[in-house]
Amino acid sequence: PAFLHELEFIKIIYVFRGSCFFYIDGRWISMTEGNACIVAPGVEQTVFSCADEDIVLNLLIRRSTFAESFWELLESNDGGVIADFFWKMLYHKPGGEVLLFNSRPDMLLEESVMDLYEEALLQPVKSGLVMKSMMMAIFAYILRWKEKDVVWLRKKEKHRRKVPAKLSGICGSTAYHTSHCAVVLWRSVGDR
Repeated sequence: PAFLHELEFIKIIYVFRGSCFFYIDGRWISMTEGNACIVAPGVEQTVFSCADEDIVLNLLIRRSTFAESFWELLESNDGGVIADFFWKMLYHKPGGEVLLFNSRPDMLLEESVMDLYEEALLQPVKSGLVMKSMMMAIFAYILRWKEKDVVWLRKKEKHRRKVPAKLSGICGSTAYHTSHCAVVLWRSVGDR
């Protein structure tokens, strides 16, 4: 049964077989085989599958694990709107953002997910390095999806007052170097 909830994790929903409904912000969105959804932490949502034959996968990843493991992947220029989504999710207060992918089944992605499943649940001795490598492959396949198939759902925010700030002051409260902070800020807010 469907129940409305928020997670502190990044959630990836992938429809292997059949279909499901994804609920967010007062509306139900139909997802069919090959469709995927990436949900930022703090988003109130639910997934509902109607048939026993439906196979809908939920992958949950900690923000910290994602940031540590996939930094290099986000640094590449291959990601476009998908990489921008992850940048904003990692370096802004979470909540309210979802990427929907209206794509066809991706056999390479499905094989990678099944390999990860087997490593995580079926292997008597699990390897963190192997699972990290498999997740890297999964995210590389996701970054390769066509932007024309991506819908970025954003929850409406209340108006905020602009306050001038110095980069050194903003970065001083983090463990990052000022030049790294500048890249993160530029990717987060662009040329506003």
